[in-house]
Amino acid sequence: MDIRNQRIVLKLLEEQQSRTECLSVCTALQKHLPRELRDMIFGYLLLEDGVHARLFHYYNTLDPKAPRHYWNKDFTGDATLRELTESWYRSVRFDFDRSLDFLPHLLAQVDTTLQCKRQEMIGKASFKILQCDLDMWPAADASGIPSPQSLLLKNMEYLILLRPGAKITVILESPLPWFSESKNLQERQAQFLTRVLDIIFPTLIRLHQAGYSLAVCIDPGSNVRFLDGQQIWRYELKNLITPYNAHFSPEGFVERFLKDDGRKLKYRSVPRVAG
Repeated sequence: MDIRNQRIVLKLLEEQQSRTECLSVCTALQKHLPRELRDMIFGYLLLEDGVHARLFHYYNTLDPKAPRHYWNKDFTGDATLRELTESWYRSVRFDFDRSLDFLPHLLAQVDTTLQCKRQEMIGKASFKILQCDLDMWPAADASGIPSPQSLLLKNMEYLILLRPGAKITVILESPLPWFSESKNLQERQAQFLTRVLDIIFPTLIRLHQAGYSLAVCIDPGSNVRFLDGQQIWRYELKNLITPYNAHFSPEGFVERFLKDDGRKLKYRSVPRVAG
């Protein structure tokens, strides 16, 4: 047997040994630990905390940052693979960016491991709003061509398709970069937040009444981590404004924003958008 064939045989034997050992560990977990502890272990093993919804269907595995054998039942067994998949859906947030129109398509897809629609499993979603999404073009709307604001409100209606109780995070990116050192950064952020809420708050009210968990975050920035040599970008969703830490009104949300992080409230009333 030549060296090349020896290497192939050794690699196959190594993979077989890995499968056997991994399956043995997973079988022991199922036999000796309760589901609560198993879920804690799965949460530690999984690395993904947010996925780009439109790119999700291109993934080879549920969590591309985790070892691929996590999602191979030859290594995990059927029971562990199912629980690992359920745990992943509970922990991950699907980010739709500015593409909420993709939401119905994703929810209609069937998860092959759990044999159910993703609509039953997805419990966290986020989407982004920019200043350009607020533009209103009456002439275009009258001609049947939706303006950006009309399209935003239309696509937000798809959020009601999420399973009851799902967490929805609205990410606002103001015209001024989050890393700006502008002296009037806070004021301009508050003005942008006010304008957005004046437009979308009726929809937020309906979602809140329907039982969805809502949060608003403005200019969250991004964070870079390195895991196994990978560069990972994600939002830092801090200082969330919710119906539970602020008065559920546009004014209440803006006041909460101005008070976050120990910032002093500079306004006797909520700042209004100029013009």
